[in-house]
Amino acid sequence: MPKNIVFFGNERLASACTTRLPILNALLDSEYIIKLILISEKGTKSRNKRELEVKNFAKKNNIELFIPKDLDDLVKKLFEVNAEVGVLAAYGKIIPQEVIDIFPEGIINLHPSLLPKYRGPTPIESAILNGDHETGVSIMALESGMDSGPIYIQTKLKLNGSESKQNLADTLGELGAQKIIKVLKEEPTPKPQTGEPIICSLIKKEDSILDLSRPTETLEREIRAYLGWPGSKLTLNLKDNKELEITITEAEVTREDDKSPLTFKTSKDYLKVTKLKLPGKPEMTTKDFLNGYRNILGV
Repeated sequence: MPKNIVFFGNERLASACTTRLPILNALLDSEYIIKLILISEKGTKSRNKRELEVKNFAKKNNIELFIPKDLDDLVKKLFEVNAEVGVLAAYGKIIPQEVIDIFPEGIINLHPSLLPKYRGPTPIESAILNGDHETGVSIMALESGMDSGPIYIQTKLKLNGSESKQNLADTLGELGAQKIIKVLKEEPTPKPQTGEPIICSLIKKEDSILDLSRPTETLEREIRAYLGWPGSKLTLNLKDNKELEITITEAEVTREDDKSPLTFKTSKDYLKVTKLKLPGKPEMTTKDFLNGYRNILGV
């Protein structure tokens, strides 16, 4: 008999990312009954201007989408639905224990890191920023603490050092969807997390300013980790003492100065910009930018 499921979240595993909804689609493909999709008020205020993909999914598949006004509203709704298990991915709020206890089989949570490493809100960005050689997904039994629950399955993913936030979120989402279905079917016993927790911190708007006094390798990681939001910004000096702010969307580490106006000396090596955005403009290559703006650059 297929399980009745309540899904919590919007599946956007990192800020300003989109999603192909791998978990919700996997649940449908595996013939689980999604009785309700819950998104938090916080989860509707995405930094990505595109409408949440989960809204279209709910409408297309005739599934109720619910945004609780408060805890009492949430509890009342869950008792009405009477589902056996919850599945959570990117809900954006801590779930109280009294909500978890409503489900006879608890709530299964996808976290895009190898817990207890990178508990908190920015595990994908943190793996990129720290130059990790591997990351992964943890499928855990949700507890009221922050990402502290016992683990059903943990799967590693090797990193090559070129991943952007978006493509890493896509890969981990697909990997996590497979493992959630495995947990639902096999019902393994979760085991406590082992090791010292590492907490990842919130990313702030001011983190978008690139500091050229830091090593190039560090800045290149920031560009990949902050893609979309908060972005990676530099201010160029123009003729007539004017300035132009650019958002760098792709760059390379190089040891040689090619004398380009978009190659910058850092504390170690050079940062060579290969793609960028101007305010209100689409992404462009460095070549296209220089073709259009070289005459106003102060070089």
